[in-house]
Amino acid sequence: MEPLPPPIRIETQSHLEQLAERLFAAPAIAVDTEANPLFAYYERLCLIQVSTARRDYIIDPMVGLDLRPLVPVFADPHVVKVFHDAEFDLLMLKRTMPFELAALFDTKVVAMALGLENVGLAAILQESFGVTLDKRLQRSDWGCRPLTEGQLDYARYDTRFLLPLAADLRARLRNAPEITQLEVAAEFRRVEQLIPEPRVFNPDDFIKVKGWERLDPVGQSVLRELYALRHQIADRLDRPAFKVVGNDVMLVIAEQRPTSRQAIARCASVSPKLLDRHGDALLEAVRRGIDSGPLAVDRISPTRRDTDLLSEEQSWAYDALRTWRKGVAAERGVDASLVLPRAVMLELAKLEHPVADVEQLRRLGILEPWRVDYYGAALVEALGSVAAAPHRSGARRGLRRRSRRRGPTGTRADVARPENS
Repeated sequence: MEPLPPPIRIETQSHLEQLAERLFAAPAIAVDTEANPLFAYYERLCLIQVSTARRDYIIDPMVGLDLRPLVPVFADPHVVKVFHDAEFDLLMLKRTMPFELAALFDTKVVAMALGLENVGLAAILQESFGVTLDKRLQRSDWGCRPLTEGQLDYARYDTRFLLPLAADLRARLRNAPEITQLEVAAEFRRVEQLIPEPRVFNPDDFIKVKGWERLDPVGQSVLRELYALRHQIADRLDRPAFKVVGNDVMLVIAEQRPTSRQAIARCASVSPKLLDRHGDALLEAVRRGIDSGPLAVDRISPTRRDTDLLSEEQSWAYDALRTWRKGVAAERGVDASLVLPRAVMLELAKLEHPVADVEQLRRLGILEPWRVDYYGAALVEALGSVAAAPHRSGARRGLRRRSRRRGPTGTRADVARPENS
């Protein structure tokens, strides 16, 4: 492969405006972003990489650029925007500059729809173009300046080959079954319409700390105070919460409830550095928790996942749909999320009355007409099997589902980020 010309760095407003004009003239552009989630409390947009057929550009938002000249480019339906796994990048971009997106092409979505075994960008680039990405740089501090030459090379390679990759995948998609093409188009529309959720801290989310339920009620009250304190410190220092106080440390402190610096120093995992920096604040949090008394878990309001809000019968229906979807995906060799989106399964699971037939399902308007044509009868059957089953037959599954949740809050203790499956 011939050496590539160096990427063009965009660090002034005039250069960004000139770039936006050039992008308008391109039939397609490749886009990626870099952020710093391992080095900030709330990750920030640190780089935007853009490639055309001829050149690579690296836009630096950290120098204070007004990114609004890019908004019309993203909204232009005549300029195809190629991403690989666009969801995170788009949410990050939309937090920085709200915009409407049109003409998305996500190479990862198409790879999943075509049943490719390895859909990660590094694997695809290695297989298709012989390019090896140093994935260690993915976790580097993209908010730190100056960037190294290695970082710049890594960043530009994330978009350099996306346009030829998209052309290859588009050609293969044309030869795929119609249902595959429809599912890909539907997923593109879903991702285009994503809107970032507001970032709101909830102290009752302390139940996401794995092991919280093993504490006694006073310990749980202390843990809640420690969790809130960690947020305050991490937000003020702009550091990831886990780098301020680890979950294991909070659990030990909440269990032992030290009331002096000597006592907290004896707690396992409490380092001298942590004691020196935040010892007094930690002790004060312990006192607040003790003074608050035993925690009444039925009175807290943690942030709940949508599946945690389902009733027992709705959970049975949701599980039945997931089982059906998994079987269809395995039979067709595609990713399950493309067969039936998670949001659609939730809507179907929440229906108050059984769906009598395909035409009734169609009239509900939950599914696109083509999805009803392909899957309507099977979905009616799957939902009907739940409605027809004796409640007793689902009792074991209902108990199993509740056993994954801790306490009457209905929220799992080990919840991670929302899944799309």
